[in-house]
Amino acid sequence: TSNIAEAVTKTDYYQESKMIFISPTVSASVFFGKDDALLTMIDVNEKQGALLARKAIADGTLSMAIVYEETNSIYTEPLTTSFQEEFQQLGGEVVYTNHFATSKDAPFDKLAQEIVDSKAKGVLLAAGGMDASQLSQYLFKFGSHQQIFTGMWSRTEDFIKNGSMAVERAYSISTYDMKNLSPSGIGFVKDYLKQFGYEPVFSAFHSFDVTQLLIQKIIDNQKLPLQPQSVKEAIINLDHFEGSLGVVSFDENGDCKPPYLVVQVMNGMYEKVIQP
Repeated sequence: TSNIAEAVTKTDYYQESKMIFISPTVSASVFFGKDDALLTMIDVNEKQGALLARKAIADGTLSMAIVYEETNSIYTEPLTTSFQEEFQQLGGEVVYTNHFATSKDAPFDKLAQEIVDSKAKGVLLAAGGMDASQLSQYLFKFGSHQQIFTGMWSRTEDFIKNGSMAVERAYSISTYDMKNLSPSGIGFVKDYLKQFGYEPVFSAFHSFDVTQLLIQKIIDNQKLPLQPQSVKEAIINLDHFEGSLGVVSFDENGDCKPPYLVVQVMNGMYEKVIQP
């Protein structure tokens, strides 16, 4: 996650660029636009928040509660800030905001009751799948009918499995549509299901792609010294690489920015919805 990446990038080993770091999940904007040793596979999280805000407005959900997990604030705060700014600019109102820290004693019951009492029409949960599903369960228990929105951190099977009916029709963010995968992606899903018994999530797709990419670049450049800078340059300058989610390409700083899309939990599965 982004908070782990923040810790890694402060180490002497990273600062001396003795190794290339490639993250399949980091989306905090502080890591983008830098010519450094960190390459990223997904776009900045502010775009997740803005996209969810536009979806809320498009659906007529004009008042929102916002709850975010604070220990990964490098991810959750920019997402919630961008959501709030876009939402308010488009005429929406944020009527409740709070945060919590991941733990077995997280006050989900108290938060849920306050969200219900706020009379918000929707709620943005910027948290991991387990936490978001637990808070959703309490909302369901208290009879809430508020529309749930989550960032991509929650777009996991845990969110659906542990949230059950409480997360049905919840909106989230993804970088792919399971019904529109490349041939490589279809093959990856088949192999993943056989190995683990459940479908891969975004971190698995992007991890698979970057692993295949590295293997290919090492094979292509096996006569060259495997120095961090030469590996980075080879990745940035790749002509064409077909990953599990389509063509993978990086900008001059080593950032890959696949477009985000909105998905919704329908009958226990993530389904792509029309972009707002």
